[in-house]
Amino acid sequence: MWFREFIANQKFIRIFLLAYACFGIWTMPKYGVPLDELTQRFIGIENNRFITGATDAETVLKNKYYGPIFESITYGLEQIIYNQPLRLKLYMRHAILFFLFLLALNCFYLISRQLFKQKGVAELITFMLALYPPLFAHAHYNSKDTFFLEMMVFCIYFFSKYLKHSNIKWVVYMAIVIGIATTVRFLGIFMLASALIGILFFSYKSIKTKFSVLAVATLVSLASFYIVFPLFWHNPINGLGVLWQYITHNPWPWDELIAGIWVKPGMQPWWYLPVWLGVSIPVLILVLFIVGGYISIKQGFKSHNTLVIVISCLFFLPFIYTVVLKPTLYDGWRHLQFLIIPIFLIVGFGIDYMLTIIKPKLVFYTLGVYTFITFWSIHPFQYVYFNEIYQTCFQRNTFSQDYWGLSAKDCIEWINSNDRAQNILISSSTNAPELNSMWMGYALKNKFCFTQETGVGKYEIQIKRDHTFLKLKGKEVFSVCPLKDTIARVVLMDKE
Repeated sequence: MWFREFIANQKFIRIFLLAYACFGIWTMPKYGVPLDELTQRFIGIENNRFITGATDAETVLKNKYYGPIFESITYGLEQIIYNQPLRLKLYMRHAILFFLFLLALNCFYLISRQLFKQKGVAELITFMLALYPPLFAHAHYNSKDTFFLEMMVFCIYFFSKYLKHSNIKWVVYMAIVIGIATTVRFLGIFMLASALIGILFFSYKSIKTKFSVLAVATLVSLASFYIVFPLFWHNPINGLGVLWQYITHNPWPWDELIAGIWVKPGMQPWWYLPVWLGVSIPVLILVLFIVGGYISIKQGFKSHNTLVIVISCLFFLPFIYTVVLKPTLYDGWRHLQFLIIPIFLIVGFGIDYMLTIIKPKLVFYTLGVYTFITFWSIHPFQYVYFNEIYQTCFQRNTFSQDYWGLSAKDCIEWINSNDRAQNILISSSTNAPELNSMWMGYALKNKFCFTQETGVGKYEIQIKRDHTFLKLKGKEVFSVCPLKDTIARVVLMDKE
């Protein structure tokens, strides 16, 4: 079958990743600036000031600047273009994050080739992961959750190399990355736990080797964690206590909308994560995940396939932790975005099985076309993707939507195209319009001025995070409605 042979050829993945990279860079302006972009950048600034002695440890500790590694490095690289406008520095940040995502995709592909023996499976699930709508969007700007996801992929890759070559250096590399990742999300400990479970209980290595891996992985992860986290350099014990307090008592102040129910911070229901997964992953992927989950667990236990066990643990341990202990989550399930990696690897087992009972041509064509249509049908609003279950079974406006205010960019563009005046006053309850005006370069032309006092501007830009739009005295002149929910609108205010 020529199509399957072409997919299975490594030239396909090279051509695809090259085209994907070009498309990703070309579409970068479409995704705008998230609300906390400058906050994340400021984390880099403060940590770099501490490293150079320009501020003290108390400043870093007081402000809880966690996860500084990406922010510190990118802020350092900004000095190459220090005299350029801020928008270009933000473009550079986004480009670096997307480049790391491309590296992670390549590592994901290499992991898949080690897992799946049937032709084309590794290539197909890499294609499917790359075009998973929310992940493509977040790969442009989410320097917390997507950066953490990238680190998790690198960890799995290094672990797979250790299993293949039995060289302890790969455990060291994995542990270094685990330490780095854990500074961004403490959930990195689940990667360490999964790897150790796989080695200790599901590998045929000697007892001495197992405990050597245990010692090296634990000690190097801990050392890496402390080395890349300036918060701990002066007071490692107190700093860890402050971090743990922050993690276990997250001070998030707002309610979260899920399935039409308002969930208060600290009162998250056990079904929060399962429901979000159920409405934000394409239905066909969910079906394959269920099939693949059974196959992978059976294969992992039966053949003591260590890599399969580790991948399964990397999904089920955080999943059980979230369902049972119910930590504070918000903005959908972006804090657990890395779960999409074991999910898609498990999907690979489902595809592997389907190829034994269904004509391969039908499997590849169906999944390829389905993935592309799912991706393209909502472009460039992939950050508010919901699957067929939500589209058919839930009422409108029953889940959180544009929590980072990215759709403000489209509103700003519409006003720019339809109003030739200068110094147009725009009001909004959020600073997302101002951030995205800067991102698009309008701030340099004195095109707009902004206020967060509702209703006083010539135009009001309203972004839907959870609540329905506030009623205003004016006329709706533009709206953003990717699927069935309007996520943003422009109101021309009535000044009479």
